[in-house]
Amino acid sequence: MTADYSFLKSFAEYIIDKLGKGTEVQIILPNNFSCLELKKILTDKYKIKLPIIIPFNSLISKKTDSDYISKIEELLILSSIITEYKELPFNKNESLKAAELLRKLFNDLIINNIDIKLIEVYNNSNYWQKIYKFLEYCFLRWQEEISFTQKQTKAVYKLKLLQEEIIKIKKGHKQVILAGIFKPNVFLNRFEEELQDYIIHHNPTSKQISDGISYYEPNDIYEETKQIAYICSRNKDRRIAIVTNNNKLKRVYCNFLDKYEDLLGNDLRLTNIGELLTSIIKILCNNFDLKLLFLLLKNPLINCPTVQKLELMLSNKNRFISSPKHLLQLQFDNEDIREYCRNLIDILFTSTPHNIQAILTLTKEITEKLLPTIWEKEGGAELLEFLTNLTSYSKYINSTDKKDFPKIFSFLLSNIKYYKNTDAASIIIGRPEDLALCEFDLIILPHFNNENWTLSAKAHPWLSKKALQILNIDYDEIAPTLYSDYFNLFLQNKQIVILNAKKYDGKLSVPSNLFLKLEKGSVSPRDLITGSNNYMDTVVKPRYDKSIEIHSPSFPTTLSVTEIETLIRNPYGFYAKKILGLRKKDHIWEEPKISDFGNLIHKVLEEYSKNYDKQYINLNLLDKQNALINIGNHILYSTILPSYTKKTWQIKLTAFSKAFILFDIERRKNCKEIYFETKGELRLNIVGQDIKIIGIADRIEISKSNNITILDYKTGTIPTKKEIELGLSPQLIIESLMLLENGFTKCNSLSLLCHSQPLLCYSRFRGNPVMNNNITIAYVKITSTEPYVQTTEIALSIETLNRHKAGLVKLLEHYITNKFFSYDLNLSKYNDYLHLSR
Repeated sequence: MTADYSFLKSFAEYIIDKLGKGTEVQIILPNNFSCLELKKILTDKYKIKLPIIIPFNSLISKKTDSDYISKIEELLILSSIITEYKELPFNKNESLKAAELLRKLFNDLIINNIDIKLIEVYNNSNYWQKIYKFLEYCFLRWQEEISFTQKQTKAVYKLKLLQEEIIKIKKGHKQVILAGIFKPNVFLNRFEEELQDYIIHHNPTSKQISDGISYYEPNDIYEETKQIAYICSRNKDRRIAIVTNNNKLKRVYCNFLDKYEDLLGNDLRLTNIGELLTSIIKILCNNFDLKLLFLLLKNPLINCPTVQKLELMLSNKNRFISSPKHLLQLQFDNEDIREYCRNLIDILFTSTPHNIQAILTLTKEITEKLLPTIWEKEGGAELLEFLTNLTSYSKYINSTDKKDFPKIFSFLLSNIKYYKNTDAASIIIGRPEDLALCEFDLIILPHFNNENWTLSAKAHPWLSKKALQILNIDYDEIAPTLYSDYFNLFLQNKQIVILNAKKYDGKLSVPSNLFLKLEKGSVSPRDLITGSNNYMDTVVKPRYDKSIEIHSPSFPTTLSVTEIETLIRNPYGFYAKKILGLRKKDHIWEEPKISDFGNLIHKVLEEYSKNYDKQYINLNLLDKQNALINIGNHILYSTILPSYTKKTWQIKLTAFSKAFILFDIERRKNCKEIYFETKGELRLNIVGQDIKIIGIADRIEISKSNNITILDYKTGTIPTKKEIELGLSPQLIIESLMLLENGFTKCNSLSLLCHSQPLLCYSRFRGNPVMNNNITIAYVKITSTEPYVQTTEIALSIETLNRHKAGLVKLLEHYITNKFFSYDLNLSKYNDYLHLSR
């Protein structure tokens, strides 16, 4: 049968009966949402003058801020007390997290009139005595500091308001009805104890559960979210409740919903305005950093086309500029961008605040200049109040290191919530305690597992369960019973959909014990599983056929040796880069890469090697090493890089410098000629099209016996012999073919005349032809750890080179003839163009 029980409707009938007998009552419900629902039922159905209907929290709500110390100020006071206790060292972030726990503990002690010395004797271990001394010190100092403020703590103030309400009820001889399921706390306990003769409890009764229960296990949270959105879209004319107490998951669900009422509230830190202020504070508390600057500029509230143009201009090498001055020294294509930068620098970098109060004051000024309407945005009023209060309390944190302050600000901001003002929506998102008493057409219970629905009590970091029981402040043991009661109430609605993603955060989800009990109860497993096919097919269909090939009307006439490797390993990447002319930009967020370090090493070794005969040949080992390091330092000095990267690379350069000098000296002993960074080319005619392949050889050595070795310096991974044999890493092979074809023509003293087999290599500077049967290729791996220099040599016979040349011709012939470049073939270790193939 379909469930038709509604606690609030049933309670409304009970109230009408009471009022009909002339009884004056005050009705107290667990939360404001239930109060609004009950009022609506009474006015819509019974058209009566409403009795007093309030949530319990309204009895102890604040009247004016000046009556008690704010939570932020109390946290900052406790945090400063914790950090001054030297026996247990805490940094500022740790002390703030500890302050939250101590604030609750100390207020519970005060409210319950409990002497902290009660817990001193419960355990005599050295560890406990150390903890107790810490707690006692913080407690006494906390009381002292609170007294200096001449205010009460919020908890004491709430207790005062509660006592006033209790006296008022007793004097008025009112009857109070506590209706629903309440979470236990010290205020509720005190209220019930002192008014036991005045209170009537009206609790939900267990009724027939619905036969409209469906259960479904999506593969992951993303699929679960799509399922929720689909269910809501198919039930627009129905009143739907999405029940969750997980704010992180709620934000995911809301991304797929258009209109909803959110009872959980929003973490102000995670809103656009909260992130805007946090980004400004990060800039003020750190050295100039483009990443931090664009973290601010990309905020949706101030992002604009000019920001995107500036980001594009600062990509690649400019992304490492280290000061606002350098930013203005760049070449601007657009005067509007220059003016935007100038204004931005005036706003952000003109003043240098020296303490936390100055940082907060300047943050407010900068925010208002960047976005004059910021306090009118959603959450703006709450954020302004928070910023104003924090500025006034900054004396507690003025001594904080500036670099630590952004984390402190973010932590404190996470304590502030704001609630959107939404029109009446058919979808309500709330906690179980918010929604359990209300009636809905459809209840969705997402992520229904033990993590969310069988809450276990969290262990106190300092007090054991026994200690909490001694103090009579342990309220957590009742939580599992509460959730069971909430669940039973939800099952009495018309239709219930239970979802539990199989995986969350990479872990398998464990079904809630509540669901396991339900499955064994009156609802059969078959009924639970029904309905999964009535919602949405969540199987993702492929967006494209990977076997499709891209056609190009032409093929390039000039290729580099690295582009040949790209053509072999990743045809589509070759098409995107060489034919379409697309180049990957190094975004501002990207750190210097290993390829950037490799480019630096190549420059250093090139300058050292080319000037060796003129400047370094007669130096001793130590002076040669210093010369190499000085070259590196000079190049680094003139290169735009983060300072920490320069220091790291200087250390790496110093580490391998001696090993490289020894390697270089040893190699030179058997060489009569060495050439560095030598440009070469290989000309081919493929099916009527002239093709020129170009490349630069890092180092070519001619030994005293006229043997030739081509060397390539590598700071990254060197190719395997298998990859070389298969032609997957053809760079040095093609450079060897350039030698065979007399392709290094720009170097007058390196002219190798090639004939039929065997190879006749003429050394013009020696004048005598020498017969050689192979060319040696060598990869020189340079690292910053031992062994610093490793050499891998492979001898390539003329026959082998000719086979590779035939394979190269066949490869080019295929692409020149067909001009098709496939998506699916990709043997690259890194692929900058993979996303384009979609």
